[in-house]
Amino acid sequence: MAAVEASSDEKARYNQAKKELLAALAKKRQLDKQLAQLEVHIYEVEGQYLLETSSHSGGNIIHGFDGYLKNQVTKKRYEIQDHDRLFSTSSLTYAKSLDLSEQGDESATTTNDDYRALTTVVLPSATLTMTVPDASERDTKISACSPSNVNCIV
Repeated sequence: MAAVEASSDEKARYNQAKKELLAALAKKRQLDKQLAQLEVHIYEVEGQYLLETSSHSGGNIIHGFDGYLKNQVTKKRYEIQDHDRLFSTSSLTYAKSLDLSEQGDESATTTNDDYRALTTVVLPSATLTMTVPDASERDTKISACSPSNVNCIV
């Protein structure tokens, strides 16, 4: 009888863990959607800022304010380049967010919002690996440093 109780106990813990996992996944999807919307908004506002400041005010934080001191007004149309988008490109997922936003705009008539909310942004794994020196190697470097040796760098 103890084995049956243990298995029902395990089943209850399994069901509870499953519920928690499903709730966590739903929350993650919601946060991913909010992140994508925020990144699209930043991209749009940044583009608007770059266009407005390039033609009227004489400068912006990307290209500098040299034109502010000059009294020349250029009427040429400024093309925003990707390298000008300092804030948007600081996010690793902004390109994926823009793609998802465009897909959502194109397919808004064919899909419902519940399906699009399930889209999750997947990031590639980190490519930079950190190495930690051996304790003996670290101690050797530290012992080589002395108060009289000012050029010692650990």
